Amino acid sequence: MKTNNEKIREQYNITETDEVCFNCANMKWRVALGGGVACGLTGGQVPGLAQTCDDFEMKVESNV
Repeated sequence: MKTNNEKIREQYNITETDEVCFNCANMKWRVALGGGVACGLTGGQVPGLAQTCDDFEMKVESNV
């Protein structure tokens, strides 16, 4: 069974090295709060999971 991240990557054709919002350290998931996905820098909505901006910063996922 695929994880949610795998499903999103497949749906939007996003790889782990793409410089897009889905891979950005500043993207914040606020879905449980009814806020959807937001940019942690601006507090606003992201342009799109497969979009990017000038403030992109690759997130580092730990395997801890």
